[in-house]
Amino acid sequence: MAVSLIPLAGSLATVFRLLRLLRVTRLASRSKELRMIIGTLVCSIPSMLNIVVLLGMLFFIYGIAGYHLFGEIDHVRWGTLPDSFLTLFKIITLEGWVDIMNPILQENPLGGLYFISFIVIGTFIVINLFIAVIVRKSEEASSICR
Repeated sequence: MAVSLIPLAGSLATVFRLLRLLRVTRLASRSKELRMIIGTLVCSIPSMLNIVVLLGMLFFIYGIAGYHLFGEIDHVRWGTLPDSFLTLFKIITLEGWVDIMNPILQENPLGGLYFISFIVIGTFIVINLFIAVIVRKSEEASSICR
């Protein structure tokens, strides 16, 4: 760590300075509640990976459907499969999804079903599964700590 104090050490010194930031993690060992939160998040990882796989399948299905249904209407957002995935990510975060949907609705009024179903399934169900897993693991961790 003494290398990070030498001004002429170059990029190696930058790496060691960044590693010194890891000292902040020692704070976690001093707080029982913070240790429990970190433990909860670590224990939640396997269940969260299953939800990520579910979300990936949802993105894949809706991405291909959006590419085929709306690629001709809005080539910028739906013209390629990666563009479709990025557009779906914007929709699932509820960031400007109405602006994405409006050009589609002008050409295809039934396109609203696509957007509404994706928001209901993606945002209201799958994303809330993440929260449910964390809450369940938090309850398990708190019952063990009592």
